[in-house]
Amino acid sequence: MNLHVEYMDSKRFTEEEYVMTLHSLYARKYRDTRFDVIICSDDNAFKFIHDHRDTLFPGTPVIFCGVNYFSPDMIQDMTGITGVVETFDIKGTLDAALMLLPDTKEVYVINDASLTGEANKMVINQVAAGYAGRLNFTFLEDYTMEELQAEVSTLSEESIILLMTFNQDRTGRDYSCLECLNCIYPNANCAHICHLGALYRPWHSRWHAHQRA
Repeated sequence: MNLHVEYMDSKRFTEEEYVMTLHSLYARKYRDTRFDVIICSDDNAFKFIHDHRDTLFPGTPVIFCGVNYFSPDMIQDMTGITGVVETFDIKGTLDAALMLLPDTKEVYVINDASLTGEANKMVINQVAAGYAGRLNFTFLEDYTMEELQAEVSTLSEESIILLMTFNQDRTGRDYSCLECLNCIYPNANCAHICHLGALYRPWHSRWHAHQRA
């Protein structure tokens, strides 16, 4: 098997100019290469292939994975594509939190402005409608890490944190999931359960197959 791997690094570099630089690079590198299949992982890679497969790799079958909040209309204009979808049970996570902490009134959502973060916000807003009059939702998005740490240190005992995607802060500094958790957790005083707040992450995944011939 002849395997080629390309790491887009698109969580750190999000500008359209960078995306087009990748397009030019791949066009040059693979102009004489014909692939049997392309595997793309995560939202940004999926969007890149969706937008540029026909110019870079025309007719090449695609398998996607790690795509959040998938709907079939996302591939209705494509053929030769199949994949598995990553979904998060946000409502189930909130319901579990409320069972443990029934006095909860405030949900603070830590999220970023990435493609995945925008999808997170859309779905959370839909879920939040089902808790109207029960929970207030506040998004903590355009923050530096230091500002975020200061913000979560002031939470009341009736608050919980819903940690979604926060791979980059307002200054452009990058964080892995574990690094973000390690920065937030001690400042929210979560070592003492619900002293200032409790921290939840809805990373329960279910996988669904979708195919379009």
